[in-house]
Amino acid sequence: MATQSYEVSVVTYGICLSACERAAQWPQVLQLVEDIRVAALQGNLVTYNTALSACAKSEEWAKTLHLLEEMQVEELEPDIISFNSTIAACEWEMALVLLEDATQRDLQGTIITYGSAITAYGKAERWQQALQLLREVQEGCLRGNLVTCSACVSACEKAGRWQLALELLRAAQEESLHPDVILLSAAVSACEKGAEWQQALALLALAPTLSLRANVTTYNAAISACEKCEQWPHALELLAGLHSAQLRADVISVSSAISACGRGEQWQRAVALMSSFKERAGQLNDVAFNAGISAAEKSGRWILALSLLADSLCTLAAPTVISCGATISSCEKGDQWQWAGHFLRELPRHQVQANAITYNAAINACEKGEQAVSNTRSAL
Repeated sequence: MATQSYEVSVVTYGICLSACERAAQWPQVLQLVEDIRVAALQGNLVTYNTALSACAKSEEWAKTLHLLEEMQVEELEPDIISFNSTIAACEWEMALVLLEDATQRDLQGTIITYGSAITAYGKAERWQQALQLLREVQEGCLRGNLVTCSACVSACEKAGRWQLALELLRAAQEESLHPDVILLSAAVSACEKGAEWQQALALLALAPTLSLRANVTTYNAAISACEKCEQWPHALELLAGLHSAQLRADVISVSSAISACGRGEQWQRAVALMSSFKERAGQLNDVAFNAGISAAEKSGRWILALSLLADSLCTLAAPTVISCGATISSCEKGDQWQWAGHFLRELPRHQVQANAITYNAAINACEKGEQAVSNTRSAL
């Protein structure tokens, strides 16, 4: 009878743990594990694996490691599922240690194990290690899947290795893995990081061929690639393409397009985009204001720069050093040394730390002002 009570208790706790894990309520999961201990019950492998999964999903790596150690204190031998969850929660250094630990315990790594480790490498921009693990998967009895391939492409993307990202995308197609929009977006983003705007556009155009519908993330990466390469007409085309694809442009889409216009000295278009987005979506962020003010600065429109900076002060908690620097630079270009000096003095009040570029622009403006005063005196 006592044995029956024990089994029911563990089952009851297990049901509660599963419910909390599915709801991503890791604090409640940990409390239930503690309750099991307080009740002098022996937690089992399923109990701990559920708790590990809950903490891993919430990226609570310290709690996950603690649970793994606690299992061994309770004389429970972790299985590959235990290690999969823990690896998924950790940074690449610890993920590698855990992968070695699992191997030493003669646990057969699954595609989930390697996928988690590759993802950890990807987040740390360790693309060489990510590719090495992918090779181990391919050389072993496991078959790579979209998760491992996407993780490797993401690692290459973060490191700006766009050629490798494209090779992996091609390899996925050859292996009939049917790339999804996440993999495609990562490849487009890799091209963006490498300033390969033509490759980014070619990949975006490939989406229908792969029976994929590009999302806002895919478009944003392509727009950003055009922005970096000063291809403002293409950036605007892509922004219009978002609407045609019945996707809602976000502040990242618009900010990149504004910046592209700024780089191309298309200040009218930059301001029009800012006004349009503000009317439709309500608020611009610091990136959008930085892009707009920079566009005004590059076009020598110092009054517009002042106006946009004033607008940002009403919208944002504080201006950025980029916005302030571009405004001061626009004043310098417009021979408005008094305004340049004024804004430099105002920076501390707005809790903005001036940098070398800001100081240089203000100094140049003041030097021009002194020269103008000197010339006026000489004329008199």
